[in-house]
Amino acid sequence: MPELSLAALKRYFQPVIDAASTPPQATGADYPERGLAALGGGLAHAATEAVATPGRLMAPNPWKPGTEQWDFYEQSKQQAAMNWAPDMALNMIGSPALGGVSAGGREAVLGSGAVRRRDPALWNDVSGIKLARPLSEVPQERLILDPQMSKERLITPEDLYKDRSALVPVFGDRTAAGYAVTKVGDTPLPQAVDLYGGHGFMSQDPSHIWASKQGVIKGLANNVRGIAEKTGRPVELAYSAMGPQAVDFSTFASDALALQMKNAPVAKAHAAEFDKRMIEGNKSFDPVPDFPGVKSDNLMQWLRDQPGRVRDRFAKLMDNSEFRAQGFPNVGETRHAIIDPRLLNAGLGDAGMSLARVDPKGIIGPSKHPTYSTGLEGSYTGGLGTSVPFNVMFPDMAAYYAQRYPTTRFDKLATSLAGDVKHQEANQQWLDGIMRHLEQRQR
Repeated sequence: MPELSLAALKRYFQPVIDAASTPPQATGADYPERGLAALGGGLAHAATEAVATPGRLMAPNPWKPGTEQWDFYEQSKQQAAMNWAPDMALNMIGSPALGGVSAGGREAVLGSGAVRRRDPALWNDVSGIKLARPLSEVPQERLILDPQMSKERLITPEDLYKDRSALVPVFGDRTAAGYAVTKVGDTPLPQAVDLYGGHGFMSQDPSHIWASKQGVIKGLANNVRGIAEKTGRPVELAYSAMGPQAVDFSTFASDALALQMKNAPVAKAHAAEFDKRMIEGNKSFDPVPDFPGVKSDNLMQWLRDQPGRVRDRFAKLMDNSEFRAQGFPNVGETRHAIIDPRLLNAGLGDAGMSLARVDPKGIIGPSKHPTYSTGLEGSYTGGLGTSVPFNVMFPDMAAYYAQRYPTTRFDKLATSLAGDVKHQEANQQWLDGIMRHLEQRQR
């Protein structure tokens, strides 16, 4: 398979930056993803540059106000604007027509002011707002749930090539597994929050290798059976990373936030305002009329009992500069506490941290995962010890999507295994490509 040209890659990943389609639906059903997706390698810069134009940013939102699509589109444009504005300012200020004076590096001076890029240490996709401090300075405190549960093992691409495995992407959140979070930043939790993953679920649960809503698992099982029958090869599910804020769908995030609220110094008036916004909803999400109140003693259990989209909205509403200043939990640091550190800065769709071989019969059953009801049977294979971009792990699928669905987000397509190409064969060409990528990374 010939390598995609840069122009083809731009066309392919352009929808991720434009966000002109629905948020991805993946392991936990309807994870809403917001903000610009982080792409692996230099493609992120190329894609961002492609969208960063005034005309594109000023284009009207084509979606209906109040829908997830509308909110996703708006936040993506805002993110693009923040990325684009400094460069445009530099270009204009540095032009002779405006008499700008270059200050060197990544800033320019006009009069007594200066234009600078955002500090990358204080801006991370783990939060929709500026961080209070660099994540490298945020303390973490986790306990190992059971030393016997640490079953991760390393494999190599050659191991997958040996069986000519059929690789199938499964998108999941970035939560860690096998640990209990006892502290978020500087805030001790009144009780630990056990983490089950995430990619680590594949190695933690002896009965199931993946879990989600029943309908999602049934669809995946059907596809697995079809791939196994068609290829005669073992089918390996390869974990692929969703965006860092997808953890909001899980009960791990809602538990951690609800536990912090027990001792949070939030005034009654500020709590009432939060409750009002949850109950009434806004242009970004539907009303939640039965919300018990952010200071409710039953908040944690209530959130556990809700659909994931309600937990997601709860976290994203709280991820707000106004509420953080009023003493609400720091949502960015909460996400940071439950995310596997190896995936914190992974790109959207990056794969390889965990793989598991599916039972070719596609057997499903009740899951022990706290967030997801139904599991798919199989056996844990291992992980590469690192992640590689989607188009490196699944080059045939990436090329097919780029040609067949040039305006649709690749993660949405891969999640539903849309079209005729539903897997990647671990053949010689695949092996050469992934080994070349790993070797170049070490230089």
